[in-house]
Amino acid sequence: MHRHSRFHRHAPRIVGALACVLAFAGPAAEPASTVAATRPKKAARPPHPRARVASDPAVNRSLSSATLWSCQVNPGGTTCVNAVLSAIDRARAAEGVRAMRLPPGFAALSQPQQLFVIANLERSDRGLIPAIGLSRGLDRNALAAARANQDPVPNPFFGNAYGSNWAGGIGSTLAVDFLWMYDDGPGSFNIDCRSPQDAGCWGHRHNILYAYEPPLAMGAAVAGTSMTEVFVGGDGRTHPGQADAPLTTRAARR
Repeated sequence: MHRHSRFHRHAPRIVGALACVLAFAGPAAEPASTVAATRPKKAARPPHPRARVASDPAVNRSLSSATLWSCQVNPGGTTCVNAVLSAIDRARAAEGVRAMRLPPGFAALSQPQQLFVIANLERSDRGLIPAIGLSRGLDRNALAAARANQDPVPNPFFGNAYGSNWAGGIGSTLAVDFLWMYDDGPGSFNIDCRSPQDAGCWGHRHNILYAYEPPLAMGAAVAGTSMTEVFVGGDGRTHPGQADAPLTTRAARR
C-alpha cells in the first residue's frame, strides 16, 4: 500500500520533493514488491509492548527561506545546522520532547550515517526502540532508490513490517528530517494530505515513529540531494554474524 507526498518550497533556487511508503507482511512470507502493493495500512501484529506510538503535532512547522537557503549553500555548515536544530527543538518542545542532542563527531559521519543517527534520536527520545544499525543489504536497496528518486523497497524482505521515505532537492539531513517529522500534515505540501481526515497526513513521520517490532534494522543512502531511508521491523536475519550485519560507528551509537 503506497503513500506519497510532495512539497515545493519558494526559496531561491530550491525545489524539493518527498515520498514515502509503509507496508506490512502477513503471516505467510511474500515478495516485498507484492507486500508493498497489496497490504493495508495496519500492522499484521500488535505493536511491541515497550513502544508507545507518538501522536501527530497539532500544527505544521516550517523552516524559513533563509534557513533553507543556508542549507542549500552549505548543508553541513554551522548556520544551517544551528538553524535547523533550533527549529527541531522548538517543534519538539511543543510535543513535550527534549531537545535533540547530536552525538560528538556527528559532522564527520557520512550522510547515510547521519540519517541513521537522526532517526534513532527521533525514536529513542519518544520511548521507541532504536534501529540496531545500518544493514549492508538495506543500504544497497536505499542507494538504488535514491538514484532512481523513489522510495526504497527491502529486497529480500526478512521482517514483518517496513516503512521507507524519500526526499529530493535538499542537501541537509537535518532539514530533511524536519520536513519528514514536523511539516507533513494538513496545510503542508503533502499531496496525500489535502484535509485533516486524509490517511496520508504525517506519513513520513509515521514511518519514522512506527512501533516496529525488534530487531529493527535500517538502511539509508544519499545520491546527490536524493535521500532515502528504510526501516524493517522484526528483521531476524539482520544481526552480527550475518551477511547483512549492521554497520555502526562509535559516534553513531547512543
